[in-house]
Amino acid sequence: MTDGLSSTVRTGWRLAAARRAEGAVATLDLPVSTYAGPTALGLDGRGDHHLLLPIDKDHAVVEDARSAHVRVDTRLLVVDGRRRRFVDVVCHRHDLFDVFDEMVEALLQGINETPGEVGEVVERILQQWRELLRPSSGILGERELRGLIGELLVLELLAEAGLVGAVERIWTGPDRAAHDFTLGTRRRVEVKTVGVRGSTVTIHGLDQLHPSPDRDLVLALVRLEKTADGRSLPDLVEALSTSIGDRSGLRRQLAKAGYAETDADRYSDRRYAQSSLYAWSVGAEFPRLDVDSFKSVVPDEVVGVEYELDLVSLTPYAATDRCAGQLICTGSVQ
Repeated sequence: MTDGLSSTVRTGWRLAAARRAEGAVATLDLPVSTYAGPTALGLDGRGDHHLLLPIDKDHAVVEDARSAHVRVDTRLLVVDGRRRRFVDVVCHRHDLFDVFDEMVEALLQGINETPGEVGEVVERILQQWRELLRPSSGILGERELRGLIGELLVLELLAEAGLVGAVERIWTGPDRAAHDFTLGTRRRVEVKTVGVRGSTVTIHGLDQLHPSPDRDLVLALVRLEKTADGRSLPDLVEALSTSIGDRSGLRRQLAKAGYAETDADRYSDRRYAQSSLYAWSVGAEFPRLDVDSFKSVVPDEVVGVEYELDLVSLTPYAATDRCAGQLICTGSVQ
């Protein structure tokens, strides 16, 4: 791999970022080609890094979901107005981008040597780098695990209601969106998870509980009890993989949330049962801090806001259990 191409990879992300548009993957062609065309760097709306390797319509599907935060899928993308088929190698963890750059260089070296063997090159290089791409932080901590289980329980509710098509369009929490779930253009759902007696939640930013006149906002509170006969994270993932058609999308979102299927055994003895479910429709009277809390515009110097909200006094006014599920799924309680 020449120093020039190495420099192209490392500076290409900034060039791609300058081209990024909402809802699209910004791309930058690289001076290495497969038999189907030039390879490219890609940058999506979340900021994840993609290496796009074009393949023709007869090439076998290439997939790999075994790594913690690097995924491989075969995708159809519209580039320069033309629908094309790619092997998409994507890194979801920002703190692994430097390592991912080195892996991208190894992939491009392999493609340069054998441009007709995209699948074989990806499989070989990914296997060589797999352990280096596993984050040193290990498995999810207790707080992160409970938060993920809470979101998956709500995703399960939505799936049972037939509301889950493309997982990445619905479950937006792993993409660092303001809200955990985006249901069409009219409704957002934010999920908070606490212990069996918990009531205080952390609100991230001034947008998370900011009501909007053109959409509904629902705040859901999941209470979990740690119990030997509860469900583990792998149990939930397996159930969702059966009930949701978009398994690849589910795997990608789980990877972004920090769950690696290769670590399933390490979560098997951490089991929880949902003891209760609450939901509120967030309106003008709901207690919160948001952009309207300031007499004028939010000062430019304020670059982040996080606060604690105690929901204990609001639980008598919440929809609970089955009615909470209705509010989450439909925006109303019948």
